[in-house]
Amino acid sequence: MQFFNSFRARGKYAILIKAAAESLILSDIDLRVFHISGKNNVIADLLSRRLYTEARASIPSLTIHHFQPPRDVMGAAFR
Repeated sequence: MQFFNSFRARGKYAILIKAAAESLILSDIDLRVFHISGKNNVIADLLSRRLYTEARASIPSLTIHHFQPPRDVMGAAFR
């Protein structure tokens, strides 16, 4: 969350944040990121801890898609 607020990140994170910001600007999307504690956002907390079975038990209709960052943003294209 702090990366988006400050744009202060190092290494690959800086590249990823820059790519995300560029994509948002080109798409004319206004993104706001807020922290919500795990006790107030149980499903997000379970997902962030990779407790997928528990998350699905809480919401049986939950569909989970895994995010794979673009390879060039994470440096794979430069090897």
